[in-house]
Amino acid sequence: MNLSRIGQTLFSHVRKGPSMTTEDSTTGISCDAIAVLTTDHERIKLLFREFARLDPVTPAMTQMELVREIWTELTIHAAVEEELFYPAVRKLINDDELINKAEIEHGTMKYLLEQLRYVDSGDPHLRAKLNVLRECTQHHINDEESEMFPRVKQAKSDLLILGQMIMDRKEALYIQLTEQLLPPPPAAARPDTASAGAGRQ
Repeated sequence: MNLSRIGQTLFSHVRKGPSMTTEDSTTGISCDAIAVLTTDHERIKLLFREFARLDPVTPAMTQMELVREIWTELTIHAAVEEELFYPAVRKLINDDELINKAEIEHGTMKYLLEQLRYVDSGDPHLRAKLNVLRECTQHHINDEESEMFPRVKQAKSDLLILGQMIMDRKEALYIQLTEQLLPPPPAAARPDTASAGAGRQ
């Protein structure tokens, strides 16, 4: 996975420090929760378009880097919505049906993401899986941006604080996923191996 590319995108709108302003002083990107999530949406749609434009003879490694990037972006985005945004929205607009629908759509998307988590370039259904995930994701994005986000804006809540919480959580999730993807240490450096060697001396 091209972790550096994912990191550049994610950290481009992760602010440092406790001050609360309407924009990131370094990037000019708003920290409003809606703006953060909308930026995610645009990024995810761009990644799907990039994959759709890949030539069939594109090297397998290039294809899989893009698949893993889509997986990572969507996994982090879904997590912050479920952990932070949806609970806040449920209190703000008092419309359980709208939130329940979004959570069910997430369930479908996460099922498809699980299909892609360990997929390889030789899977004959790879493009079909990506296409179905893209369609589900696009439908979900349309629902949020046309129905949920306008109602949240009308609620006049402090979306800056929520936006900061979302970005902080995105940063933590990115670091967590990066650590999970690090290669294992050499056998000689692992504590269990070292202990076993010491016991044989």
